[in-house]
Amino acid sequence: ALPGDRQVQVTKDGGNGIVNGQAVHRQEYGITKGTFWSPDGSRLAFHRMDESMVTP
Repeated sequence: ALPGDRQVQVTKDGGNGIVNGQAVHRQEYGITKGTFWSPDGSRLAFHRMDESMVTP
């Protein structure tokens, strides 16, 4: 964030095996980020991965 920028939480389900907005394993396909703004800046899409069933 730039100085003076406002941060806004857009999800409430992160943690406990839920990964939001990270480029996890996406680099293999040439995707280097986990969030994407629409061309006009009015919508945000993000990568969400549910790992809650994965055992360590």
